[in-house]
Amino acid sequence: MTRRRRLKNHSIDYSATINWFGKRYYLSVVGGPESRSLPLGKLNFCTRRLIPMVGHVLGIYILVAAMVVPLILLLYFVKSVLAVDFFDGPSLLHGLFFS
Repeated sequence: MTRRRRLKNHSIDYSATINWFGKRYYLSVVGGPESRSLPLGKLNFCTRRLIPMVGHVLGIYILVAAMVVPLILLLYFVKSVLAVDFFDGPSLLHGLFFS
């Protein structure tokens, strides 16, 4: 079996084999200076790259915003189940469930 020779040394270079549930998995973490492409300042402005990037950012923001309301309701439910009261009297969300 031949072994590949590494072309460059990296600042962070960690390799390990992990035995997990009777199977072997290979883990490799490599990090160092970027040398595969031009720096961001040297790239020419191109709207073909900008439009998908803006779409991805907007998609992530919409996804996060859609997760906020269910997360608040879940945290309120957990707080209620654990009988934790942060303030005296009913909470702000109490009216939604017990009107």
